[in-house]
Amino acid sequence: MPNGQWLCREAGLVLGMGHERRFEPPIVDILQKASGGHLGRILQIEANFSHDKFMTLNKSNWRLDPQEAPVAGMTATGIHLTDLSVKLLGAAYDVRVSCQTLASDFRQGDTFSAHVRFKGGGTAYVSATLVTPFVPRFAVFGTKGWIEVRDKAHVEAPAGWIITRASVGSLIEISEVGPAKPVRENLVAFARAVRDCRPMRSRAKTSSITSHSWRQSHGQPQVGKLSQSADGPLDSVQLWLPYSVV
Repeated sequence: MPNGQWLCREAGLVLGMGHERRFEPPIVDILQKASGGHLGRILQIEANFSHDKFMTLNKSNWRLDPQEAPVAGMTATGIHLTDLSVKLLGAAYDVRVSCQTLASDFRQGDTFSAHVRFKGGGTAYVSATLVTPFVPRFAVFGTKGWIEVRDKAHVEAPAGWIITRASVGSLIEISEVGPAKPVRENLVAFARAVRDCRPMRSRAKTSSITSHSWRQSHGQPQVGKLSQSADGPLDSVQLWLPYSVV
């Protein structure tokens, strides 16, 4: 991706990333509350974006090609979770990955999890499995409170979200947010950035997490320090995003 970034910059083009989860109303709320200090010091993130939609795909589909979509669900859905984790906790320090094939013949694996530690402290657990019914969960835990977001349906047919939260001294509260169209909002924001030629610049530090996940999935589970990535220091990975929520 750094090469793609450089090519777009040299050609004067806007590079848009499909991180539509940043446009989901409850995720926007989490990012705003975190940046405003309402959750206190962010300590931990727990996230899962798993499904079994690939089970019916033709074996020739690029989604099942380990060269195009390696590391089980990491490159399909897990990258959205690491994007949000980095947005909340900053640059990652190292990652421990497990990628196995347990219930399919998927060559890239079907069961993935990663434990990420961050340079400024805090951790994230990310799971992206390809052989279980759809389960979307993103939870952020801070010293002043925590918020958990669960999608009611896949983003291709949005049905809203279930929000569970608690603050210091409060009872646990459960609420719902109605459907929205984050994929469309992401594309609209990209179109505006192209039209105005004034994209908002935001650091996206998920490239090295993904590349280390791929390397570890081809060997024994181990800790990979991201500062030693072949892609260069994680802090140097920058992408042009069409829009930044916070």
